Amino acid sequence: MTPVLPLVVIVLGGIAGAVSARYMRGRGVPDGTSTATESPVVARYRRWIAGGVVAGSVTVVLGVLLFTGLGMGLVLAPAEFAVVVLTTSALAVATVRPRQGARRRAPLATRTLRSTAGTVHLAVALMTVAVTAGVLVAGILTSSPDDLGRPGRAITVFCSADDGLHVISSTPWPGSWYSVPLLIVLAICTLIGLGALILATKRPVLPDLEADAAFRRLAGYTVTCTLTFTAAVTGAPIALRMLSAYPDCAGRPAFLWLVAAAGALLVCSALFAVGQIGVALAGRAPEAR
Repeated sequence: MTPVLPLVVIVLGGIAGAVSARYMRGRGVPDGTSTATESPVVARYRRWIAGGVVAGSVTVVLGVLLFTGLGMGLVLAPAEFAVVVLTTSALAVATVRPRQGARRRAPLATRTLRSTAGTVHLAVALMTVAVTAGVLVAGILTSSPDDLGRPGRAITVFCSADDGLHVISSTPWPGSWYSVPLLIVLAICTLIGLGALILATKRPVLPDLEADAAFRRLAGYTVTCTLTFTAAVTGAPIALRMLSAYPDCAGRPAFLWLVAAAGALLVCSALFAVGQIGVALAGRAPEAR
């Protein structure tokens, strides 16, 4: 499974690019000279993201149908969706250009990743990705082969009984079989998201500063919410599975309490992302500086 992941990601990016190009040909590239509330740049970006959501949904369905082995398609579904949406976001930002000959004004404030994404939203996104990665690594380190010899699909513990120690295995366990592909795709999502934020931060300023700020604000919001939600809905079920699959006879080791705390944090992150997505859809994203 792991060797084909780069090819899968390339295909997903190609799908996102094709859908985005379709929207661009149909709508044209606006110059961003109108007001921020009615900016064609912002409207265009929303259309691109809508196209990315459609392409991502189709990709998830195809992934579930194609990756039928041991639930791998379902496990990778959120990350596959995020790769498409984040790639579309990066393409949408990269293809916006000011109108030739338009008079531009430079903002006085220095633009940074924090000003584009928002300090809180960027911190929550990175924290959620890090916590999910920690949960996946914990699953890898504690895993063992299952009864068919497949690596990382079981956990084996020693349980004491009246007649001595017994070796107990529980499967499926989110070890290397599932967690290594997830870590790879999660890392790719994070890199694409950071790339989209850098593009939004460093791109040329549009002639209308209000439209420029609104566009940059929406791009940062989209990236951070997508990263947060994807990492949370990937890591929280993994943490829950680890808690439920660990044999009761072995007690509750310290790492399992850490996994439980991580799962609670990831649920909070998912709720935070859902709330922020609702705010963004209502057009009330925080001001970019």
